[in-house]
Amino acid sequence: EETELELEDVELEWPADGPHAGDLVAGRYEVRTVLAAGDTGHIYRVFDHKAGREYALKLLHPEIVAYKGARQRFFTEMAVSRRLMHNNITRVLDVGDEGDRVFYIMELPSGQSLDTLLRRRAAQGRRLTLIEAVHILHPLCNALDYLHQTMVHGHLRPDNVFICSDTTAKLMDV
Repeated sequence: EETELELEDVELEWPADGPHAGDLVAGRYEVRTVLAAGDTGHIYRVFDHKAGREYALKLLHPEIVAYKGARQRFFTEMAVSRRLMHNNITRVLDVGDEGDRVFYIMELPSGQSLDTLLRRRAAQGRRLTLIEAVHILHPLCNALDYLHQTMVHGHLRPDNVFICSDTTAKLMDV
């Protein structure tokens, strides 16, 4: 049985030390909005002037990149992530390094994070129905099964699960 999940855009504050609307990253990714903020960095909606479409850009916090070996570990992990091909895992398309700015580009599905959906439901005094939860969790289990053949997703949590506008669940930040 299909389920309808309510999806809305969310506006977040701009980080003081990050790029802002209109800034270019790597000379081609124009920053549009902040999509998410986490322990390791911020995710932005960007427009790729080369490809002519929007993507998500995750920019790691400089203090994360400053740890010894962190930069090399990041590029090694991203090389593995770029090879992942699964319908329920957000694709990593590009990786870059601009001094203290280390980032990756991933596909940008329309929708919202599971965290946002759960918070909105809680504010309304509602929870996901059992059917909605299964509709989200079943494909995520398939994605994790696929992913764990190569690597372990070390930070699975609701803000790393994206609910697309067609209600497909996608694992992010792999």
